Amino acid sequence: MDSKRGYRKRTLAAAAVLGLATALTAACAQEAGPDDGTVGLGNGEPAEQPGTGADEAMLEIMGPLDGDVVTVPFDVVVGTDVELGPIEDEVHHLHIWFGDDPTDQTGFDLYEADQVLVENAPDGEQTMWVQIHTFDHQPASEPVSVSLTIQGGTDGGGEEESGSGPYDY
Repeated sequence: MDSKRGYRKRTLAAAAVLGLATALTAACAQEAGPDDGTVGLGNGEPAEQPGTGADEAMLEIMGPLDGDVVTVPFDVVVGTDVELGPIEDEVHHLHIWFGDDPTDQTGFDLYEADQVLVENAPDGEQTMWVQIHTFDHQPASEPVSVSLTIQGGTDGGGEEESGSGPYDY
Protein backbone atom coordinates (compact mmCIF):
# COMPACT_ATOMS: atom_id res chain seq x y z
CA MET A 1 0.00 0.00 0.00
CA ASP A 2 2.76 2.40 0.79
CA SER A 3 4.16 2.02 -2.71
CA LYS A 4 0.78 2.96 -4.23
CA ARG A 5 0.52 6.00 -1.97
CA GLY A 6 4.05 7.10 -2.88
CA TYR A 7 3.28 6.61 -6.60
CA ARG A 8 0.15 8.78 -6.29
CA LYS A 9 2.07 11.53 -4.49
CA ARG A 10 4.75 11.54 -7.16
CA THR A 11 2.11 11.59 -9.93
CA LEU A 12 0.24 14.49 -8.32
CA ALA A 13 3.49 16.39 -7.75
CA ALA A 14 4.54 15.88 -11.39
CA ALA A 15 1.11 17.04 -12.60
CA ALA A 16 1.31 20.12 -10.39
CA VAL A 17 4.80 21.00 -11.66
CA LEU A 18 3.67 20.49 -15.28
CA GLY A 19 0.60 22.68 -14.73
CA LEU A 20 2.69 25.40 -13.09
CA ALA A 21 5.24 25.32 -15.92
CA THR A 22 2.46 25.58 -18.52
CA ALA A 23 0.86 28.53 -16.71
CA LEU A 24 4.20 30.36 -16.38
CA THR A 25 5.02 29.80 -20.05
CA ALA A 26 1.63 31.18 -21.11
CA ALA A 27 1.95 34.18 -18.80
CA CYS A 28 5.42 35.05 -20.10
CA ALA A 29 4.38 34.66 -23.74
CA GLN A 30 1.43 37.02 -23.34
CA GLU A 31 3.00 39.85 -21.40
CA ALA A 32 0.73 42.87 -21.27
CA GLY A 33 1.45 45.65 -23.73
CA PRO A 34 1.48 49.36 -23.00
CA ASP A 35 -1.68 50.24 -20.98
CA ASP A 36 -3.85 49.71 -24.06
CA GLY A 37 -4.83 46.11 -23.50
CA THR A 38 -2.67 44.74 -26.32
CA VAL A 39 -0.83 41.47 -25.96
CA GLY A 40 2.94 41.55 -25.94
CA LEU A 41 5.57 39.29 -27.44
CA GLY A 42 7.10 38.36 -24.09
CA ASN A 43 10.07 40.68 -24.62
CA GLY A 44 8.38 43.94 -23.60
CA GLU A 45 7.37 44.72 -27.19
CA PRO A 46 3.68 44.81 -28.13
CA ALA A 47 2.52 42.31 -30.73
CA GLU A 48 1.60 43.64 -34.17
CA GLN A 49 -2.03 44.65 -34.34
CA PRO A 50 -3.76 45.44 -37.66
CA GLY A 51 -4.19 49.16 -38.27
CA THR A 52 -1.49 50.26 -35.85
CA GLY A 53 1.99 51.61 -36.25
CA ALA A 54 3.38 48.09 -35.81
CA ASP A 55 2.54 47.23 -39.42
CA GLU A 56 2.67 50.65 -41.07
CA ALA A 57 2.62 50.86 -44.81
CA MET A 58 5.48 52.63 -46.56
CA LEU A 59 4.37 55.88 -48.22
CA GLU A 60 6.34 58.42 -50.26
CA ILE A 61 5.04 61.36 -52.27
CA MET A 62 6.76 61.09 -55.66
CA GLY A 63 5.12 64.21 -57.10
CA PRO A 64 4.54 67.02 -56.77
CA LEU A 65 7.75 67.67 -54.88
CA ASP A 66 8.23 69.92 -51.87
CA GLY A 67 8.26 73.57 -52.99
CA ASP A 68 6.58 72.95 -56.37
CA VAL A 69 4.10 75.38 -57.89
CA VAL A 70 1.04 73.52 -59.21
CA THR A 71 -2.14 74.54 -60.99
CA VAL A 72 -5.47 72.91 -60.20
CA PRO A 73 -6.11 70.25 -61.39
CA PHE A 74 -2.77 68.56 -60.70
CA ASP A 75 -1.50 64.98 -60.43
CA VAL A 76 -0.33 63.42 -57.19
CA VAL A 77 1.83 60.32 -57.48
CA VAL A 78 2.79 58.18 -54.49
CA GLY A 79 5.01 55.18 -53.93
CA THR A 80 3.81 52.53 -51.48
CA ASP A 81 4.29 48.90 -50.59
CA VAL A 82 0.56 48.11 -50.26
CA GLU A 83 -2.16 47.59 -52.85
CA LEU A 84 -4.42 50.58 -53.42
CA GLY A 85 -7.85 50.15 -54.92
CA PRO A 86 -11.60 50.08 -54.42
CA ILE A 87 -12.79 49.94 -50.82
CA GLU A 88 -15.27 47.20 -51.73
CA ASP A 89 -12.26 45.03 -52.68
CA GLU A 90 -10.98 45.51 -49.09
CA VAL A 91 -7.68 47.10 -50.12
CA HIS A 92 -6.04 50.33 -49.02
CA HIS A 93 -6.81 53.86 -50.24
CA LEU A 94 -5.38 57.38 -49.86
CA HIS A 95 -6.64 60.36 -47.89
CA ILE A 96 -5.36 63.72 -49.20
CA TRP A 97 -6.00 66.98 -47.37
CA PHE A 98 -4.54 70.46 -46.96
CA GLY A 99 -3.66 72.48 -43.86
CA ASP A 100 -1.14 72.98 -41.08
CA ASP A 101 -2.28 70.11 -38.84
CA PRO A 102 -1.49 66.53 -39.89
CA THR A 103 -4.21 65.23 -37.56
CA ASP A 104 -6.99 67.49 -38.90
CA GLN A 105 -8.30 65.70 -41.96
CA THR A 106 -11.22 68.11 -42.35
CA GLY A 107 -12.27 68.01 -45.98
CA PHE A 108 -10.03 65.09 -46.95
CA ASP A 109 -10.45 63.59 -50.39
CA LEU A 110 -10.34 59.82 -50.82
CA TYR A 111 -8.46 58.23 -53.73
CA GLU A 112 -8.03 54.58 -54.70
CA ALA A 113 -4.85 54.64 -56.85
CA ASP A 114 -1.18 55.58 -56.62
CA GLN A 115 -1.60 58.31 -59.28
CA VAL A 116 -4.58 60.63 -58.85
CA LEU A 117 -5.90 63.93 -60.19
CA VAL A 118 -6.57 66.51 -57.48
CA GLU A 119 -9.32 68.79 -58.74
CA ASN A 120 -10.21 70.52 -55.48
CA ALA A 121 -7.47 72.30 -53.53
CA PRO A 122 -7.14 75.62 -51.72
CA ASP A 123 -5.28 78.46 -53.43
CA GLY A 124 -1.93 79.80 -52.23
CA GLU A 125 0.86 78.39 -50.10
CA GLN A 126 -0.39 75.10 -48.65
CA THR A 127 0.80 71.93 -46.98
CA MET A 128 -0.62 68.87 -48.72
CA TRP A 129 -0.94 65.78 -46.51
CA VAL A 130 -1.26 62.21 -47.77
CA GLN A 131 -1.96 59.13 -45.68
CA ILE A 132 -2.78 55.50 -46.47
CA HIS A 133 -5.91 54.07 -44.87
CA THR A 134 -7.30 50.55 -44.75
CA PHE A 135 -10.59 49.70 -46.45
CA ASP A 136 -12.34 50.37 -43.13
CA HIS A 137 -10.72 53.85 -42.88
CA GLN A 138 -8.12 53.04 -40.23
CA PRO A 139 -4.74 54.79 -40.70
CA ALA A 140 -2.18 52.40 -42.19
CA SER A 141 0.73 54.86 -42.50
CA GLU A 142 1.98 58.04 -40.95
CA PRO A 143 0.82 61.15 -42.79
CA VAL A 144 3.47 62.59 -45.15
CA SER A 145 3.48 66.10 -46.56
CA VAL A 146 4.86 68.50 -49.12
CA SER A 147 4.65 72.29 -49.20
CA LEU A 148 3.09 73.59 -52.40
CA THR A 149 2.08 76.85 -53.99
CA ILE A 150 -1.29 76.16 -55.54
CA GLN A 151 -2.69 78.28 -58.35
CA GLY A 152 -6.27 78.19 -59.58
CA GLY A 153 -7.55 76.59 -56.40
CA THR A 154 -10.48 77.45 -54.22
CA ASP A 155 -10.38 80.40 -51.84
CA GLY A 156 -10.55 78.21 -48.75
CA GLY A 157 -7.43 79.11 -46.80
CA GLY A 158 -6.52 75.45 -46.39
CA GLU A 159 -9.93 74.10 -45.43
CA GLU A 160 -12.35 72.42 -47.77
CA GLU A 161 -15.88 71.26 -47.23
CA SER A 162 -16.11 67.64 -46.14
CA GLY A 163 -17.05 65.27 -48.93
CA SER A 164 -15.63 67.52 -51.62
CA GLY A 165 -13.51 64.79 -53.20
CA PRO A 166 -14.36 62.04 -55.63
CA TYR A 167 -15.95 59.98 -52.82
CA ASP A 168 -18.42 61.24 -50.24
CA TYR A 169 -17.70 59.40 -46.92
